[in-house]
Amino acid sequence: MAHPAREALWLVTPRTAEATAASLSARAWHWCYVGVSPARRQRLTQRLSIARRLSVGEELNRVAQDLRQPFVEWIAAIGARQRRQATWWSGRPASRSPLQTHLFLLVCYAHLIVRWAARFETLEGVRLVIVDDPWLFRLLRRALKAAPGVRVIGRGIVEASSDAVRWLLRMPVAMGYALLGGVLSFGLARWYFPRPIEGAFDQHGPATLLYTWLAPQCFAGPGRFHDPHTGRLDEVLGRAGQRVVRCTPLKIGIRMGLLRRLQPFASQWLVTPRALQLGDVVRASVNRWTIDGWRDTPPLEALDCRLLLWRELLQEWGSLEVAGYQLWYRTMKRVLRRVGHRIACIVYPFENQPWEKLLCLAVREDAPHVRLIGYQHACVTPMSLDHQLGRSEASWMPLPDVIVANGPLHLMLLRNGGLPADRLINGGALRYEHLTGRGRPPTTCVRTARTPRRILVALPLSALHSVLLLQELVEAFPQPVLDGTTVPLQWIVKGHPDLPVSRFWPRSSRLPPWFTVSGQPLSSLLSDADLMVYAPPTTSRWEAAASGVPVVRYLGDWLDLDGVVGIDGEQLAVCARETVHSTVARLLLQPSTLASVPSAAWVPRIFSPVDEQVWSELLRG
Repeated sequence: MAHPAREALWLVTPRTAEATAASLSARAWHWCYVGVSPARRQRLTQRLSIARRLSVGEELNRVAQDLRQPFVEWIAAIGARQRRQATWWSGRPASRSPLQTHLFLLVCYAHLIVRWAARFETLEGVRLVIVDDPWLFRLLRRALKAAPGVRVIGRGIVEASSDAVRWLLRMPVAMGYALLGGVLSFGLARWYFPRPIEGAFDQHGPATLLYTWLAPQCFAGPGRFHDPHTGRLDEVLGRAGQRVVRCTPLKIGIRMGLLRRLQPFASQWLVTPRALQLGDVVRASVNRWTIDGWRDTPPLEALDCRLLLWRELLQEWGSLEVAGYQLWYRTMKRVLRRVGHRIACIVYPFENQPWEKLLCLAVREDAPHVRLIGYQHACVTPMSLDHQLGRSEASWMPLPDVIVANGPLHLMLLRNGGLPADRLINGGALRYEHLTGRGRPPTTCVRTARTPRRILVALPLSALHSVLLLQELVEAFPQPVLDGTTVPLQWIVKGHPDLPVSRFWPRSSRLPPWFTVSGQPLSSLLSDADLMVYAPPTTSRWEAAASGVPVVRYLGDWLDLDGVVGIDGEQLAVCARETVHSTVARLLLQPSTLASVPSAAWVPRIFSPVDEQVWSELLRG
């Protein structure tokens, strides 16, 4: 007679987690959290402190490496069936960036748990998996309902229904906000910039349009404008004989006073919201993102993930993003109809985000003579899924005519990601000329011991990754000294320029006194740092290493968005929750002189000096 399988894997929702944990008190058990709510994970950590919390980051990222290309192909196959391309590219899942949607993360969680179920006999004790997302829980319940060794507690219907109602109720609210924001932009653009958009093209001859993000740091002083993303590209284009007209995003920060600060430069700018029409605002506000045939979507690696697609649909319906992208698309079509004949080329920062695809689509439809050049200004990693294409996706994805990479590493990663090789070229790193400038001496930094030891925490452009990193560091270092020593520590927290800490860290949860948030430039903080800890993705790792600061990459229970990219000669330690103490201690307490590998040995492999000849030839072509 066969004995029933030992139930080694228990799946619960957060609502039933504590009661289930109490029932396991007489057994050997551990737990892990699967979800995207840092606050809920922190509460569970406090309430379930009697048991060990399992770190899943290493296994999760092995699954992510296995699923990366199948996931890209899966999304590409869905996109190929869509009849309305402008609608499809307005949705964040279509671009599949892990920084914009949690779809890939949830798919990886699902496959990880299914793998655990397949080898339940090897699990130690009882593994209590707290599945926070209700749609992921429902998916797993269906997939594992008959699996041996697995116990699923609850059905998740209440949680899933509540989540669906919440997003559906947000639909009219999102429409209202989109309408209000569009009308406000319409009125303010006309108030601050009464001249029509044709005024930016008064001079004879076609112009090169340079798309420019706006932020307070762009306005360095009276009469001065600096774009931190594209550096001196306007000068390079000017020397190539181009008349440059800068183009604004559709959304310009009103609270930051950017419209007012932009006024003195109006004659050199195409202010995009000046072309807004109220009819477009209404049409974009009521537009709903759809997936044609989503019910017929095939499984992803033998796992039915349609419930996660339904989750994405709900979230897109209840958010402002689709309306914003649709309004951008409609407005750019109007711009091109009015002044497209005066534009020879459009240059924009390339990240392959939804707004870029819609810009390319609008140009192809209304001004096909305009040449599109995307400049890859930031970092690309193997896990930048927005830079990964399916096998035939390049034939129908709206892409620029040329993509200019900023160095050999990123050129290789773009090519490996499936972007057409005949559209790729290396033009140099305009944003990082302080690392590649001629005559820059190799960095060999000698750091003497100081008190307290200063550790810089560099946060990425992701609220989720930033919160999780800060939470884990605060938990790991509850005292202002290294464990077992009297060495004092001072943690300097540097948020991403576009994501200040005040926007994601709850006011009710104060950082300990030995954690200080700084608004100083990264270069100033690096000059005074003994060590830098970061969570990917961020290019601060390269800047720190080039400054001679030892670098630690922290891998928590989330996707490693750096993937496996690295450069020979780069000093980079990697740690997780269990090893962060030993890693920090090893790098701080070794002999007082820490000599970095000279940056001249590896910086050129990542960032190239700016090649003005490449830009000149591109614009002539």
